[in-house]
Amino acid sequence: MTRIELLAWLQYATVISSAAIVLILLLRKPVRRRFGTQVAYALWWWLPLSLLGSLLPARKMAMPEMPLAGLGVFVTGHEAASPLPQSTEHATAFLALWLLGMLLMAVWLTWQQSRFLHGLGRLQRRADGVWQAETRVGLPALIGVFRPRIILPVDFETRYDPHERHLMLLHENAHRHSFDMPGNALAAVLRVLFWFNPLLHFAVARFRHDQELACDARVLQQQPGARRAYAGAMLKTHIASVSLPVGCHWGSSHPLKERVMQMQRKLPQNSLQVAGLGVAISLALASGFAAWAMQPAASQVASSTQNDYSAEIQLGLNGQKAHSFRLSEGYGRQFAIKTDAGDLSFSGQINPVRMGETLAFRIDGKIWQQGQASAAPVTLVLAAGKTGTLRTGSNADSPVLSASVTPRDRQAAWAQAEELNLQAAQGSDVVHRVIKRPTPIYPPEALKAGIEGKVRVLVDINADGTLKHAKMGSSEPVGVFDAAVMSAMSEVRFQPQGAETSGYIDFAFVQDK
Repeated sequence: MTRIELLAWLQYATVISSAAIVLILLLRKPVRRRFGTQVAYALWWWLPLSLLGSLLPARKMAMPEMPLAGLGVFVTGHEAASPLPQSTEHATAFLALWLLGMLLMAVWLTWQQSRFLHGLGRLQRRADGVWQAETRVGLPALIGVFRPRIILPVDFETRYDPHERHLMLLHENAHRHSFDMPGNALAAVLRVLFWFNPLLHFAVARFRHDQELACDARVLQQQPGARRAYAGAMLKTHIASVSLPVGCHWGSSHPLKERVMQMQRKLPQNSLQVAGLGVAISLALASGFAAWAMQPAASQVASSTQNDYSAEIQLGLNGQKAHSFRLSEGYGRQFAIKTDAGDLSFSGQINPVRMGETLAFRIDGKIWQQGQASAAPVTLVLAAGKTGTLRTGSNADSPVLSASVTPRDRQAAWAQAEELNLQAAQGSDVVHRVIKRPTPIYPPEALKAGIEGKVRVLVDINADGTLKHAKMGSSEPVGVFDAAVMSAMSEVRFQPQGAETSGYIDFAFVQDK
């Protein structure tokens, strides 16, 4: 995942998680009154499942078939290595700030955890398998994520009577059997990841409240006649002033008054509780699906939502009548045209470029004949409002592409050309013929993740057509395809021109659909 993609996910995940939190906070109390505290606690599954849905691979958008990786037409000229787009620079700065915040939050939570554990003093294992501390504040407690231990206060035997001691042990075991410890660890991880979201920190405190209420309900289900003794044991407990991020204990944030009042309410019927749990889990799964479904399609090309240009395109064969098409589309958006018989088609995209001080348009795509690729990927660069023609061969059945493009807003098109950094050669119309084309290997990680992109390599060419020097010019996404392209550059060879020249080569990485 590149920096820009990571930042995009972070923004999307923040929106999704915040929406889930707002829904949970609005529903938790009504659900608690109707279905009980355990169902209200189950609502918190919405949050991790919605985040999980945002991490799943995005759905694929159907697009015209394109090759895995193509070598664009090489145009002579000179171009200095271009700086990274401003959006990439901003992404780097934001991610650096995010990582710094994560580090500080992780240090803060680790300090809180260590402070609580240090305050327990020396732990001693008892004959019944539980552990006893040298202090009493904030205890009993459950500590440890995968193998949690019950920690009892030093005066556990003297402060509580036998019935209260039994209830307190039931409470901590209820936490353990409900896997509340991994849930608390996950809550701490989310606080680190989304440290900048105050809504999440507020939600974690409410999550811990609901966790304790649900645990109380499980204890009272086992001991329905122990409400008074259970409430008395709570009131005897010394509340801790130090929180325990990963653990279950009698901390300062626990709503003792609310817990005691909750015990006075009648527990919901089992059938009603089971039905409520089923609905809560179903809605949690639905939230995960919704978070996945609302992601932008992985193969969708980012572009304006309006029609930026109008184009006249003619597609035919040498010596035969061409088929004419009218096209209105947005820059960078894929389109596909084909003849009525379907024997000839062209799929590609159009972007504004610069030719010196002249606005031009670049058409990149693929010509298909009888369902088969008839030639290598083609690139046609033509001035705005002018007609350009590209013949793919001299045979009578070689496809011919002719087009003219008119922008709806020349100023916006010029600004888009600057932004895309797709400058054509400065006033040159000489095209080198590539004698030997390298085929870069699509990086397996990018292929698996559905990442597409393009790379520009700046090259110097010897008079005999061999490559003299090559260096990276620009790449989108940054760093994903660079190594694959540079490893293939040693194979490229051009038609000799009798003099040293320089320019660039564009590579397009597009996955088969």
